[in-house]
Amino acid sequence: MNRRQAITAIGVGGISAACTTAAAQPADVKDKVIHVGEKPVLFKVRNVTLDAVDEAKRTVSLSFGKVNARVKLTDIPLAEDIHILRWFMTPSIANNMPFKMERLLESVGKIVTILFRAEASGLIVNTIGTAND
Repeated sequence: MNRRQAITAIGVGGISAACTTAAAQPADVKDKVIHVGEKPVLFKVRNVTLDAVDEAKRTVSLSFGKVNARVKLTDIPLAEDIHILRWFMTPSIANNMPFKMERLLESVGKIVTILFRAEASGLIVNTIGTAND
Protein backbone atom coordinates (compact mmCIF):
# COMPACT_ATOMS: atom_id res chain seq x y z
CA MET A 1 0.00 0.00 0.00
CA ASN A 2 1.47 3.33 -0.96
CA ARG A 3 0.93 6.68 0.73
CA ARG A 4 -1.88 7.67 -1.64
CA GLN A 5 -3.72 4.37 -1.02
CA ALA A 6 -3.39 4.85 2.75
CA ILE A 7 -4.86 8.34 2.54
CA THR A 8 -7.66 7.06 0.30
CA ALA A 9 -8.39 4.26 2.78
CA ILE A 10 -8.82 6.85 5.52
CA GLY A 11 -11.14 8.97 3.40
CA VAL A 12 -13.52 6.12 2.68
CA GLY A 13 -13.41 4.67 6.16
CA GLY A 14 -11.39 1.66 5.07
CA ILE A 15 -8.62 1.85 7.63
CA SER A 16 -9.11 -1.81 8.35
CA ALA A 17 -7.74 -2.54 4.87
CA ALA A 18 -4.43 -1.05 5.92
CA CYS A 19 -4.26 -3.53 8.78
CA THR A 20 -4.23 -6.54 6.49
CA THR A 21 -2.60 -5.29 3.28
CA ALA A 22 1.14 -5.73 2.99
CA ALA A 23 3.18 -4.80 -0.06
CA ALA A 24 5.70 -7.27 -1.49
CA GLN A 25 9.13 -5.97 -0.54
CA PRO A 26 12.61 -7.19 0.23
CA ALA A 27 12.81 -8.67 3.73
CA ASP A 28 15.33 -6.11 5.00
CA VAL A 29 13.02 -3.13 4.42
CA LYS A 30 9.62 -4.74 4.96
CA ASP A 31 9.07 -3.34 8.47
CA LYS A 32 10.54 0.07 7.75
CA VAL A 33 8.72 1.33 4.66
CA ILE A 34 5.48 0.90 2.77
CA HIS A 35 7.26 0.84 -0.60
CA VAL A 36 10.97 0.82 -1.20
CA GLY A 37 12.17 4.37 -0.73
CA GLU A 38 8.99 5.50 1.06
CA LYS A 39 8.73 6.16 4.78
CA PRO A 40 5.85 5.09 7.05
CA VAL A 41 2.76 7.31 6.96
CA LEU A 42 1.56 9.03 10.14
CA PHE A 43 -2.01 10.31 10.39
CA LYS A 44 -4.10 11.68 13.22
CA VAL A 45 -7.75 10.81 13.89
CA ARG A 46 -9.70 12.87 16.42
CA ASN A 47 -12.78 11.99 18.44
CA VAL A 48 -11.85 8.32 18.79
CA THR A 49 -13.45 6.28 21.57
CA LEU A 50 -11.01 3.90 23.22
CA ASP A 51 -13.28 0.87 23.63
CA ALA A 52 -10.93 -1.74 25.10
CA VAL A 53 -7.31 -2.50 25.91
CA ASP A 54 -5.82 -6.00 25.84
CA GLU A 55 -2.80 -5.70 28.09
CA ALA A 56 -1.47 -9.20 27.34
CA LYS A 57 -1.50 -8.76 23.55
CA ARG A 58 -0.66 -4.99 23.69
CA THR A 59 -3.61 -4.14 21.46
CA VAL A 60 -6.52 -1.69 21.60
CA SER A 61 -10.02 -1.58 20.16
CA LEU A 62 -11.30 1.76 18.90
CA SER A 63 -14.36 3.32 17.31
CA PHE A 64 -14.94 6.65 15.61
CA GLY A 65 -17.17 8.37 13.07
CA LYS A 66 -20.83 9.26 12.87
CA VAL A 67 -23.10 7.93 15.60
CA ASN A 68 -25.21 5.87 13.19
CA ALA A 69 -22.22 4.56 11.19
CA ARG A 70 -19.32 4.01 13.61
CA VAL A 71 -16.08 2.58 12.25
CA LYS A 72 -14.77 -0.04 14.68
CA LEU A 73 -11.19 -1.23 14.74
CA THR A 74 -10.28 -4.17 16.95
CA ASP A 75 -6.94 -5.55 18.06
CA ILE A 76 -4.83 -2.71 16.67
CA PRO A 77 -1.30 -3.23 18.02
CA LEU A 78 0.51 -0.59 20.04
CA ALA A 79 3.88 0.63 18.81
CA GLU A 80 6.89 -0.48 20.83
CA ASP A 81 7.74 3.18 21.40
CA ILE A 82 4.15 4.34 22.03
CA HIS A 83 3.54 7.64 23.81
CA ILE A 84 0.51 8.79 25.74
CA LEU A 85 0.39 12.56 25.53
CA ARG A 86 -1.80 14.97 27.38
CA TRP A 87 -1.88 17.37 24.42
CA PHE A 88 -0.71 17.20 20.83
CA MET A 89 -0.75 20.96 20.29
CA THR A 90 0.37 22.48 23.61
CA PRO A 91 3.90 21.72 24.86
CA SER A 92 3.88 20.43 28.40
CA ILE A 93 6.04 18.49 30.82
CA ALA A 94 3.16 15.97 31.00
CA ASN A 95 3.90 15.06 27.38
CA ASN A 96 7.28 13.65 28.37
CA MET A 97 5.97 11.07 30.82
CA PRO A 98 7.03 7.45 30.18
CA PHE A 99 4.42 5.02 28.86
CA LYS A 100 2.56 3.07 31.52
CA MET A 101 -0.20 0.61 30.75
CA GLU A 102 -2.16 1.92 33.76
CA ARG A 103 -2.49 5.34 32.08
CA LEU A 104 -3.87 3.65 28.99
CA LEU A 105 -6.30 1.52 30.99
CA GLU A 106 -7.60 4.68 32.71
CA SER A 107 -8.53 6.06 29.27
CA VAL A 108 -10.87 3.21 28.31
CA GLY A 109 -14.28 4.63 27.43
CA LYS A 110 -12.91 8.13 26.88
CA ILE A 111 -12.66 10.14 23.68
CA VAL A 112 -9.04 10.60 22.59
CA THR A 113 -6.95 11.53 19.56
CA ILE A 114 -4.95 8.71 17.97
CA LEU A 115 -1.84 9.08 15.83
CA PHE A 116 -1.66 5.98 13.61
CA ARG A 117 1.42 4.76 11.74
CA ALA A 118 0.88 2.81 8.51
CA GLU A 119 3.81 0.56 7.62
CA ALA A 120 4.36 -2.44 5.41
CA SER A 121 3.64 -4.66 8.41
CA GLY A 122 0.25 -3.02 8.98
CA LEU A 123 -1.41 -0.29 11.00
CA ILE A 124 -0.26 0.46 14.55
CA VAL A 125 -1.12 3.01 17.23
CA ASN A 126 1.85 5.37 17.49
CA THR A 127 0.60 7.98 19.99
CA ILE A 128 -2.53 8.61 22.06
CA GLY A 129 -3.53 12.15 23.02
CA THR A 130 -5.90 12.12 25.99
CA ALA A 131 -6.96 15.77 25.62
CA ASN A 132 -8.42 15.06 22.12
CA ASP A 133 -6.95 18.17 20.57
